[in-house]
Amino acid sequence: MAFQFKKGKRVNYLVSQFLSVRTGGGVMLFALFIAVVLVLITSLILSMNAMSSRSNDLVLRKHVCRINVRNAIVLALAEPDLFETGQTKAFSLFDEFDDSVSVTRNFWGLYETFTASTKVQDQKLSQSVLANTFWDNSELPSLWLAPSQFRCKAGGTTVVEGKCNIPGGRFEKTTLNKVPFSGNIPSSAQLSNAERIPDLPEYLSRLKFEEIISQLPPDCIMSTGAPFDGYRTFAEPCIVTYLSGSTMIEKGNISGNQILICNGTLALSEQVQMKDILIIAQSILFENNFDGSLQAFARDSIITGDNCGFHYPSAFVIYSENNDNAPAKIVIGSESKLAGTILCWSIRPTIRNHFLTSLSNNSRIEGNVFCNGYTEMNGVVVGHVITRNTLLHLAGGTHENTLFNCTISENDKNMEQCGLNLLSDAKKMKKVKMLK
Repeated sequence: MAFQFKKGKRVNYLVSQFLSVRTGGGVMLFALFIAVVLVLITSLILSMNAMSSRSNDLVLRKHVCRINVRNAIVLALAEPDLFETGQTKAFSLFDEFDDSVSVTRNFWGLYETFTASTKVQDQKLSQSVLANTFWDNSELPSLWLAPSQFRCKAGGTTVVEGKCNIPGGRFEKTTLNKVPFSGNIPSSAQLSNAERIPDLPEYLSRLKFEEIISQLPPDCIMSTGAPFDGYRTFAEPCIVTYLSGSTMIEKGNISGNQILICNGTLALSEQVQMKDILIIAQSILFENNFDGSLQAFARDSIITGDNCGFHYPSAFVIYSENNDNAPAKIVIGSESKLAGTILCWSIRPTIRNHFLTSLSNNSRIEGNVFCNGYTEMNGVVVGHVITRNTLLHLAGGTHENTLFNCTISENDKNMEQCGLNLLSDAKKMKKVKMLK
């Protein structure tokens, strides 16, 4: 029994020694595992901190780019004289950043474009805006007719709101086509005797058909092929496409920083997409149902089909020296809408060279109409009509300074979309639209 007892103690001793060795090794392995995990966590934290630092720096650079562009545009609009048209001026806004800012100013039809670009280390950002100075509509009456022997008559459902400068200083209600007057005209307190319509400011001489081509952006790319298909951003050089002879464009997306010049008649199908571009041609025709936003400059005529839409800020302009004493006209088709400005103006008006603006039945203009010739009012103008005389064609003949079943109403929207006051000039510019 003693031997067996000693043998048992021996076995227990060996077992305890074995377990002690295994347990100590396990602790060492566990400690090593914990150390490795701590190293990995520390490395991960350091890596995340580095990534966070880089991310924060990237966010900061992008933020500085946005601030630079915004401040540059605000500066350009507030002090446009600091930036000459057709040139790029570079400067820096923050001394503590390695940044550069440039502003490019160019004429763009009735408007101007400012493109602000900046670079902060490896980050770049550009933004273009459409801007103009002619915004003060406070001096414009709703209807302004030149002095004339023909008194202003209103018939049918004619509605005129706001102040008016008209011959004789009053409206005469009249019955036309056996229909008595049932509309609404301003009170006598809002009516004044007609005064001479002033000439356009010298600043707008750049819009004359004879000179507008010379106002092309200085870095433009000339092309005689097909127009660029797509939207050309204003941060890129302008593409000027020259079309020889009368041309019909049937489809495509011609938008952005592009100018089409045609030395004949340019016709545009309803399948053509246009946005923000300029068109210069002898005559311009739009098919029925055309829809887009553009500025059109012509010498002879601009004629739209029915049910067309021209979105803000569009413009139709015929402004000419008229050395050949030829007539010109702008015609807005039935059910068509234009948000922007119509300018039909002869620098040397005569009895023979009638400049005519015709607003067809149920057409709608949201903006201002300027015509130192005749204006046919058969639709709605939400804004101002400044014209020498109005014309009305009825079965019984033609009537001057007679309004019938038409409307001239004050703008019930934001004044910024009432159209341009081309009879005045302001020193500071106003943002019209953000461009791509």
